Amino acid sequence: SQICTNTNGSYTCGCNDGYYLDFDSVTCNDTDECIDGNVTCNDTNECSDETHNCSQICTNTIGSYTCECNDGYYLDFDNVTCNDTDECSDETHNCSQICNNTIGSYTWKMWM
Repeated sequence: SQICTNTNGSYTCGCNDGYYLDFDSVTCNDTDECIDGNVTCNDTNECSDETHNCSQICTNTIGSYTCECNDGYYLDFDNVTCNDTDECSDETHNCSQICNNTIGSYTWKMWM
């Protein structure tokens, strides 16, 4: 419970706003205002209001967002940071001779 009031020889329990008292008269449970119909819940678009942490591309989802990366980058384990893909070292390039990694891409040179 969240609120306990001492009474003569006993006590009563109550809950803060946003919670309701369970059948055991002790436990407070979260009230889902969206389901009970008393409140209209709208999705917050974290991408358009710029409250996201994505380093490149933000895609809004219901109740959250996901991050993506531009071509030539990969999403790091934190799911928000985009890192350069080294196409030369991971051999995803199509260079026939010398591969030179650049930020977000690569270039190639011919042997001289």
